This record gives sequence, C-alpha cells and structure tokens, in this order.
Amino acid sequence: MLITCMFLKLHITIQRGMSFPLLEKCMTCCFPGLYHCPFCTPAYFKPAKRSKVMLHLEFHLKRACHVGDYTIHKCGLDCAKRPHYHCLYCIALLGSKHDFNQHVDFCQEMQKNKDGPQDEASLTIRAKNLADRQKAMSSYFM
Repeated sequence: MLITCMFLKLHITIQRGMSFPLLEKCMTCCFPGLYHCPFCTPAYFKPAKRSKVMLHLEFHLKRACHVGDYTIHKCGLDCAKRPHYHCLYCIALLGSKHDFNQHVDFCQEMQKNKDGPQDEASLTIRAKNLADRQKAMSSYFM
C-alpha cells in the first residue's frame, strides 16, 4: 500500500509495473540520434543508439527491486556519489539491494502502523536499528 508516495512525485527510477520512461533523442549535448539512459549519468553509461540503451535498460530491470506494483531501478544519477536505490516511502538512498529490501520492509511496516496502535518499545528499537544502518550507509555515500 502506497499511502505516502501517491501525493509525492516519485523519483524517475521508481516506475509503475515493468515499464521504462519514454526515451527521447538528445538534441542538446550529443550527436543527433543518440539517447541517454534515464537512470544514469553519461559518466556511468555513455549516450548510445536506442537499441543499445534498451539493452542497458534490460540490465537495470535485472538488478531492480520490486515492491508491490512498482519497480525500483538502481540509480546512477547525481543523487549520491555511488549507484543506489531510492525508497518509495521515504527519502532514503540505499547502496545494496539487500539493504534496500530490508529498509523497504521496515518502511512498509511503519506505513501499516501509522494509523493503527503501536507498540512503543518495539518501534523505538526498530527505529534505532534503522537509524544506525542509515548512518552507516550515509558514510558510504558522503
């Protein structure tokens, strides 16, 4: 259930279903006829012919995480120093698929418990564990 993100603009790497954003020819910085990967800077993936970009996007799909109706592709944009995943429930950026999946499980649980009765002690412990993991990850990106 995506209560929070329905009102927020989702990051480009968070796509509904198995879709990709529309690819458009670059008319500003590249030789005409080349395309950019919508999920990477040119430093990670150089602009190329449409067929090569589509092949590259298939690799994104293989490394993607699936949460409900959404596919979260690994982001190679300038949001952080290294490739990462964007949480669709909060502003967290996670470097590994494993860390991302653990984080999303926690965020989903927090969404479910937002309106219901909460066990204060267990939420405090889980929030501290999440904060500790995110602090460790922030040093990875900074």
